[in-house]
Amino acid sequence: MLVIGEIVGAHGVRGDIKIYPLTDFPERFLEMDALCLRAADSKITEFELISARLHKNVIIVHLKGVDDRNAAEALRGREAVVPYEDAVPLPAGKWYIYQLIGARVSTEDGSTLGTITEVFSLPANDVFQVEAQGKRYLIPALKEVVLRIDVDSHEVIVRLQEGMLE
Repeated sequence: MLVIGEIVGAHGVRGDIKIYPLTDFPERFLEMDALCLRAADSKITEFELISARLHKNVIIVHLKGVDDRNAAEALRGREAVVPYEDAVPLPAGKWYIYQLIGARVSTEDGSTLGTITEVFSLPANDVFQVEAQGKRYLIPALKEVVLRIDVDSHEVIVRLQEGMLE
């Protein structure tokens, strides 16, 4: 499941919920008929989505059966999720982080470095954590370093800079 938001609290006294969007497409909430919420124990519950609206940096939603502030507060911390196949299609050259996890990383000369185990979204640029044989490397996701990403073959080709693997 792809995380698209996190419940950050209640809004008002009638059960409205504030969701902080974790997507580049927050308007997707406005067109949904149902919302799946994942709890800390990974249990997923589907709710009928009665209404949704953008408000400042959050989305305010009303879910069927969540009719007061206490019920809304009880959902705090849950993640709004959608199946991967419902992800908004991205333009060419863009990808979702989940598509990179597990990808094989090789240098431009064909040497295998390892596998992407995590992607850190930092202010300047993303950074791929690559693991191989008990070692971890941090590879910046910059145009001059990442030469090609092929999500179909699950492979990333990089050009190593001096000192990058030290």
